[in-house]
Amino acid sequence: MDTPASDETPSKLTGLQTQVEVLTDLYNQMQSLHRLPALLVQPPVDNGLGGTARQNLELELQRIKSLQETVRSDRVQSALKCARDSLKADSSGLNSNLRREMRKRRRPPTPESPRPFIAETKNRLLFPRIGDPKLHIGDKLLGFIREFNNAQKSKLQIWEKHRGIERRQPMTLRLRIPDVLIAYIQLEYPNRVGVASVTTFGPREKKAPHAQSDYSVYQSLSQQLAKMLEQEPEVTLEGVMSLLGSYETLFVERCRVCDRILSVEGHLPPVVREWTEDEAETQLDAASASAGRWAARHSGCR
Repeated sequence: MDTPASDETPSKLTGLQTQVEVLTDLYNQMQSLHRLPALLVQPPVDNGLGGTARQNLELELQRIKSLQETVRSDRVQSALKCARDSLKADSSGLNSNLRREMRKRRRPPTPESPRPFIAETKNRLLFPRIGDPKLHIGDKLLGFIREFNNAQKSKLQIWEKHRGIERRQPMTLRLRIPDVLIAYIQLEYPNRVGVASVTTFGPREKKAPHAQSDYSVYQSLSQQLAKMLEQEPEVTLEGVMSLLGSYETLFVERCRVCDRILSVEGHLPPVVREWTEDEAETQLDAASASAGRWAARHSGCR
């Protein structure tokens, strides 16, 4: 009585294995047709082997017809019917998205987004608090130029495009720092003497104030000065002259961050100047609030 049952079990296992093989082969054939959409939009160009993309497409279409006949065959239909009946009888433990879930498990956790940079709340001065913000033109400005030339090695003078013409309002000043730079300081009026722009050139360049230097170091310096004037448009003329005077050491002073003279990128000297107040001296001289120094830094160093 037990012999027929024992003979039936291997037979069922063999039949089930055959059905699995049939369905696996069908699945592989269908997966191989995924590249067919790309062939449909491919131009008929010679492939170098005597055939064209059109001939390749005809071969793929022939494979589709062959696959269609395979799906309609009794062998495949019987395997699909058994698979459907087995799924209806017991679908526990089956998950069509098993591979996707395994990828999700293997995927490392997403790192947190970097926190936004929050600037320091402490107000940093771009320029020292020196000078008279209501300095008018005329004798006061001429007196300032004389005092500056007497106290500094650099020379400040009124620049004129054409000599011999009566000067009504000195609109542009020229500062010469020997062997370092020439700076043209464009003034603005009428209520006070303010600084509209500053353009720098090499010490031997003969350029007009509205031109641009041929050297990248002075181009970068002019851009830095324009940025500072844009951030603090009410700066006094004395504050700008203090800044320009700090560039006497442009080619010898080291960057306060990297301790180098030339930057790693661009090989430029530190064109950025940052005003740092000396808190102890400022408390002793609170009336002027001008105690401090200029620190050099490369534009790429932070």
